[in-house]
Amino acid sequence: MPSENLSDGIFYQSSHIFYQGCKIYPKQQKPPCRHSRKSGNLEHKI
Repeated sequence: MPSENLSDGIFYQSSHIFYQGCKIYPKQQKPPCRHSRKSGNLEHKI
């Protein structure tokens, strides 16, 4: 299923970006982390 593979690749890229954003951002402000939950539950997939 190529469509699933494609979405998986996008998911991996977006999750990686969100994870980097969480680590770069201080613990006091977590806008990227909270946004990731709205964008398809990245934490669930990882």
